[in-house]
Amino acid sequence: MYHYRMQRILDVKKHYRTITEKRLQQVRAELSSHEERVDSLIHHRNDLEEEMARVSSEGTSITQLRLLQTYVETVDEALDHAKADLESCHREELIVQAKWKRNRMEEQMWEKLREKDCEEYIEAVNRDEQKMLDDLVNSRYMSR
Repeated sequence: MYHYRMQRILDVKKHYRTITEKRLQQVRAELSSHEERVDSLIHHRNDLEEEMARVSSEGTSITQLRLLQTYVETVDEALDHAKADLESCHREELIVQAKWKRNRMEEQMWEKLREKDCEEYIEAVNRDEQKMLDDLVNSRYMSR
């Protein structure tokens, strides 16, 4: 019966890969959420620009224009923060993706070592069986 001596290490490597895989999925979901937020703010800002052009052409008061301009500046500020959050999330995605790749490579390495160890075990068993057969044939030949 074959038993891999380093199976616990392989199990830990698989566990690490699974954890980083889940974290990568979370980060990608966050990234998607941030991208949607930035897109929404850009669309909203463009709508405000159109509204400002329309309102200014209609000859509305300076107070209303200033109020609208202040709101546009607030949206710009929120857009800047959203872009910073998006960039931060993108950097985190790259870091987690690199960890996931490293964990996956380590797991594959340990998996190959296990396969090699199993092959060596099978070869040793086959050699032992062949030796026993050879000894059996020799003992029968000698007894004649």
